[in-house]
Amino acid sequence: MIETINIGTESYEIWMEHGVLQKIDKWVKNFFSGEKILIITDDAVGAIYLGDVKERLKQSGYTTFSFVVQVGEQSKSLGTAEKIYQFLNDNTFDRGGLILSLGGGVVGDLSGFVASTYQRGISFAQIPTSLLAQVDASIGGKTAVNLPGIKNSVGTFYQPSGVLIDPVVLTTLKTEAISEGLAEVIKCGMIQDSSILDEMMDAASFSEIVQEIEKLIIKSIRVKKALVEEDVFDQGMRMKLNFGHTIGHGIEATLGYGNITHGEAVAIGMVKMNQFAIQKGWTPKDTQALLIKLLEKVHLPTDFPKIDLEKVFEAMRHDKKSKSHGVSVVTLDGIGQSRIRSISWEEIKKSLA
Repeated sequence: MIETINIGTESYEIWMEHGVLQKIDKWVKNFFSGEKILIITDDAVGAIYLGDVKERLKQSGYTTFSFVVQVGEQSKSLGTAEKIYQFLNDNTFDRGGLILSLGGGVVGDLSGFVASTYQRGISFAQIPTSLLAQVDASIGGKTAVNLPGIKNSVGTFYQPSGVLIDPVVLTTLKTEAISEGLAEVIKCGMIQDSSILDEMMDAASFSEIVQEIEKLIIKSIRVKKALVEEDVFDQGMRMKLNFGHTIGHGIEATLGYGNITHGEAVAIGMVKMNQFAIQKGWTPKDTQALLIKLLEKVHLPTDFPKIDLEKVFEAMRHDKKSKSHGVSVVTLDGIGQSRIRSISWEEIKKSLA
């Protein structure tokens, strides 16, 4: 499958194919005519794939370098970005080079942020190796690093030159990582494409859902593609992709990154936001039963863990989507239908309580 994200001069292709990582040299030649490539990865992904990726690129005549960060959200920081800037400078990278992200959402966000800011912009491309990154983080040009306790607070919009998705890499992931990515798949189904939910409900078990993962990836990509093309800079319809994220980010910040996965936090956030919308009379009640059933089917939580909800609320107020009077949230008009609403801080605090 090849999908084009059509956004004018910054358009790019998503190439998804079983085993396509072995064609990485052919893929890079489609958009890069330079010599130097820096591969940014983490120590977990790098241990599996870095050696082979570097060798294939070297055999095609590229001069390759690698920078390996510690796995986890703590690496998505200004401090790590500064170390990569210095590495690029020490190895005389100029704007004719390429940064290649090889990893999940943390590595992709970090790589894109560095690429967008080093010498005011160097090309980069994405090879997402987690389900979460394949269906969400690698597409759309959002880059960011975190400040302490505040996720994605420093960032840019900077489109990749290409995205390479190989479903084979998912076979190395633990069940928990697949579940995390399926939270974003369910989100895409709830906000825009109910056929995603039908596919998941028709599967008898979690393992059967995993067997159909390539279909789910493609459908999820197409949901994000449509919203990104309509709203590149996340000022309108693209905000629908934030369903569950305002509360989810508050949970992540309160518990500490690494103590709950992004997918788990978003799952809880979707349930709690949908519950609030039902209470307001905005959303049909049957959406909640389906949402909870699907989340439980893929081993995701549907209720708050032991947590200080006051701290969750305060963390939400620091979220990049917040404003002084309140926050924009996504609610469901029905299964596969959504809209963006503005609600006050008083309303959302009451809903958390």
